[in-house]
Amino acid sequence: MASHSERSSSVSLDLPSEPSAFHQNMNSSASFGSLTKPPSSPLMASSPLMSSSSSSSSSMDSSLILPPFSPIEPPDLLDFPTSSSSSGTNTATTQPHQERILILGATGNQGRGTIHALLSSKHLLSRTNFQLAALVRDPTSAASLSLSLTPSPSSGLPIPLLKADYSSPTTLSSAFTAFRPTTIFFPPILSDDFTLDLSYAQNVISAARQCSSVRSFIVSTALGTDRRAEFKGWGKNGEWYPMGSYWRAKAEIEQRVKEAGFESWTIIRPGWFLHCLVPQRMMGWSYLGFRETDEVKTIRTSWRKGAKVAWVDAEDVGVVVRAVVEDSCEENGKRYRNRGVDLAVEAVTVGELAKKMARVLGEEVKVLYAEEQQVGGEVMTVTDTYPIAISQRWANEFDTTYGVDAARELGLLGQLTTMDEFLDRNKGLL
Repeated sequence: MASHSERSSSVSLDLPSEPSAFHQNMNSSASFGSLTKPPSSPLMASSPLMSSSSSSSSSMDSSLILPPFSPIEPPDLLDFPTSSSSSGTNTATTQPHQERILILGATGNQGRGTIHALLSSKHLLSRTNFQLAALVRDPTSAASLSLSLTPSPSSGLPIPLLKADYSSPTTLSSAFTAFRPTTIFFPPILSDDFTLDLSYAQNVISAARQCSSVRSFIVSTALGTDRRAEFKGWGKNGEWYPMGSYWRAKAEIEQRVKEAGFESWTIIRPGWFLHCLVPQRMMGWSYLGFRETDEVKTIRTSWRKGAKVAWVDAEDVGVVVRAVVEDSCEENGKRYRNRGVDLAVEAVTVGELAKKMARVLGEEVKVLYAEEQQVGGEVMTVTDTYPIAISQRWANEFDTTYGVDAARELGLLGQLTTMDEFLDRNKGLL
């Protein structure tokens, strides 16, 4: 469901020529192979999930540097190890116990939250061998340019940004070769084509597997993915289940990560994203059905009165990533190794949600339930075949409250953003 994933606009496969993995200064002819330090120049940031990348006539091997767009000094290329090839198999060695974390989807809610969570870790920041980088797609997008203000923990300079496209295995392999990460975090995108989404995920998994430095792979899917056999009406493989292709794609991604052969993997399964309550942060998707003509704000929903929905801030996926990385730094850290992590902060009914929103907005918020609608009555904002209504009806049949218990058992609950905190923070966008 859209509640569990980063929403993506349509993605074009008409790619430009392979771009440089890192983005620094056009005036420098430096390449990673020569380890020539570029002159001081601004750093460019980008987004992997927005408009197609700007073209470059350079091959990845030449590491052509793009022109500056930000008054921030670039990271020192001497901080990065060299590789003899960008073909996908690396011969350079990674220093023992070095933690090099690469965040994919860095401008999305999960990616951005993960960067902030890692940079707030005193345990990681105290390590001199901790480095963080972000994989992005469009070096000129407004969302990604904000990343240029985020300092690297190792140098205090901007976090290194690597340019790649999920649809291009070559760019992925070249970016991984350039940074040589030990851990990769990947929040798969959600488009209208689950088959395409799965192919993108496989490109990422394959490129990571071919990069010899990668020890740990962290992926986020959705709460319930591993328990879909419990869905009412699922059948043998969900062939006739509403949104069955969504769940099968999520399950297939999990399976491919498990079978890829990584030394360690972790699957994060978040509940309903609180960002779904804020249309401006979900590319127009809204789970509330508000209307501008409402005299009293009204939630129109297919949730039943008694159904409890487990929610979590999408950015708090980063809390789990931080816990995984911190645990891996311990001598015998195996708490998050080769396992799934169910994640939710609070489970409430839609009536309880309405009360929370009324408190924040300072006005009455009522609920109009689909189950109470009569023939000839008010038309619902979300139709029976719309994904939002389908996902809400799914929640009526499948209890997701166990996500809260799981977070509590791992000691994560107190580190998560509460529903009230999220609503207060986004009051102006509700």
